[in-house]
Amino acid sequence: MALHANRNWMPAFCLVGVQISVYCFLSPAFANQELSAPPGSFLEQHHAQILQLSSDNEALAFFQSITNPQVAGSRLRTQSQSSPTNPNLAEETKEAITTYLASLAGTAHAQEIRKSIVGSITASSPSSEAATGEAQLQWITQRSPLQPLKLLMDFYEQISAWSQATSEPLPPGNNFSEFAAYYDQTYPDWDNSPLSWASIFQQHGQKGIEAKLLEYWQAPDQLTKEHASSPSTHQAYAQHYIGTRLLPMFRANLLTQIIRLETTAYETAWENWRHIQQWQQHEQTNRLPLACVEPGNGLCITTKTMGIIK
Repeated sequence: MALHANRNWMPAFCLVGVQISVYCFLSPAFANQELSAPPGSFLEQHHAQILQLSSDNEALAFFQSITNPQVAGSRLRTQSQSSPTNPNLAEETKEAITTYLASLAGTAHAQEIRKSIVGSITASSPSSEAATGEAQLQWITQRSPLQPLKLLMDFYEQISAWSQATSEPLPPGNNFSEFAAYYDQTYPDWDNSPLSWASIFQQHGQKGIEAKLLEYWQAPDQLTKEHASSPSTHQAYAQHYIGTRLLPMFRANLLTQIIRLETTAYETAWENWRHIQQWQQHEQTNRLPLACVEPGNGLCITTKTMGIIK
């Protein structure tokens, strides 16, 4: 009896093993191993496509093209402009997918800005990848952790354009050290006070700072000096102070903020990636097939529960 029972169980376990192997090979979730890759690898592989997304519908269509390769790439935009794909997905899962892709897009833009600042002393103009369309920017910043991205990108573009402005050389026998000492002592570098350079730049931009740098020449002791009346001298001092004091400070502050945002965006992507992984595992479990060892005798075993059904 025991030997006969063992002979009945052996085919069951063999068939279960075969069906699991076949299922793992054919299942779309297993066939698309890239979805199991961490967010950084996924972003690297789909960098260009992610930077083209600008709505939840486009994000869901792109996700479907990854999970279902039969969806042609040329159909993605048509689908995204009509009704959302994957209508059977729970709203929580849709939110996880769209937030995941928006966070990766935000991470990509933050990375481009960081690389540009670190790689260039003059903070050159934004690259084509660092610049983003208004539609995508609005879509990304709908998520509260990513809202600072627009302000930081505006800040980056402003100081990048400012960095390329030509400056006049200081005149011979200049007193720039006195000029710099006045502003170093009068205005704090970077805090929330109204007199800080950060506040002046935020409220009035480049023109506001350039106007503030003319204040020095209005002091009574400067008005008596002959060279104080020269607009070219005023311009040269102001541009030199901007180039040697303010722009390095602005870049350092921007770099700090963009690294913080990049970290936040990537952490947000990770959180939603975990939700997507849990959803996929749940879907895989629910789709596991039923294996019948001896259909005529009604003896079946399901790979979902590894239990016996009679």
